[in-house]
Amino acid sequence: GEVYIGKLLYKYKGKMPSNTSIVIKDGTETICQSAFDCCEGLTSITLPSSLKDIQNYAFNGCDNLEVIEFEGTVEQWNNIQKDTSWNYGISGVVVECIDGLVNP
Repeated sequence: GEVYIGKLLYKYKGKMPSNTSIVIKDGTETICQSAFDCCEGLTSITLPSSLKDIQNYAFNGCDNLEVIEFEGTVEQWNNIQKDTSWNYGISGVVVECIDGLVNP
């Protein structure tokens, strides 16, 4: 499962089952580089409004990721610091915010 270091989501550890939906715990501020690297079973993820930073390749190899839900507004989503390649490999996924959709 998810490995946290304080307010950082450091890594997903272990083999992820098919059709996995994950809810990142409230208070998480950073998703570290390659946190979900090659998690092909990940189909949806819910991100808390506390999120401030998504690092490079956070979802690299998440070929089946269809939905990113963000528990904040479009404005809050746009204010998150996102490294250039944070969405590498998932650029077609739409982010669903509480007040609208965003194309990453």
